[in-house]
Amino acid sequence: MEYIVNFLSCFKYRKCDAFRSIRHSQYNTLGHAFAQVSATDSYSPDFVAIKNYAERTPLRFTTRSTLPYNSEFRMFELETVLSRAHDTSPGPDGITYNMLRHLNNTSLSHLLFLFNRIWTEQKYPSQWHETIVIPILKPGKDPSNPLHYRPIALTSCLCKTFERMVNARLVFELEKKGCISPLQSGFRRGRSAFDNLVLLETQIRNAFVRRNHLVSIFFDIKKAYDRTRRYGILLTLFNFGFKGNLPIFLRNFLSHRTFRVRMGNFYSNHFIQSEGVP
Repeated sequence: MEYIVNFLSCFKYRKCDAFRSIRHSQYNTLGHAFAQVSATDSYSPDFVAIKNYAERTPLRFTTRSTLPYNSEFRMFELETVLSRAHDTSPGPDGITYNMLRHLNNTSLSHLLFLFNRIWTEQKYPSQWHETIVIPILKPGKDPSNPLHYRPIALTSCLCKTFERMVNARLVFELEKKGCISPLQSGFRRGRSAFDNLVLLETQIRNAFVRRNHLVSIFFDIKKAYDRTRRYGILLTLFNFGFKGNLPIFLRNFLSHRTFRVRMGNFYSNHFIQSEGVP
């Protein structure tokens, strides 16, 4: 009887191991599909040739000048960002915004000191490069196709807090220098897509009044975030005249990105996100 029990137990564990192996393979299939979307070979051969030629020119962001946007961060910047943060799922470190909002003044001072060291020493924590991807099946799509899943990226809330502090300075400088088109509404405080809709409606009404034709062209760029060329982002910053801590932080932020697919308590292997933003 004891022999039979041991045999059944062994079979049970082997069955569980086989099940884990199948699930692990499925997650790796999803991870590979997501990685391919941002891989260099997802671009056309003509664009790859242009990309390779352009990226031979290194972008040198070092400077000896003292620029206001490169100064150390102050406590009010950290507190402002935390007050505006919404509760979202944590990244690989498991730290949530709710934890950060309940830090006392001493702990916040230590956190600010950490951020300023990352900023001034121009280093970037290796764990912040890692993303957890949760695949969500798109409505009415075939679940056997990996590209029918929408990848939801979970990154460190600590990192996102610092990102928002940096972004506030970046947007302020872009607005001050007039680098952003007045027609752009996305990612701007006090602006929304309704501004563009109102403008379009006004043009339509004017066309009716004047008995004219109105032609509108709408672009939906496929995989825009996943395929954004990182060198192109940095080149734009370089051409706008940014030097020092701010562009170097963004360069570190974009480089060496990896991710793992998670479903429940199961994880895939690590995959590289070659291009795009996290």
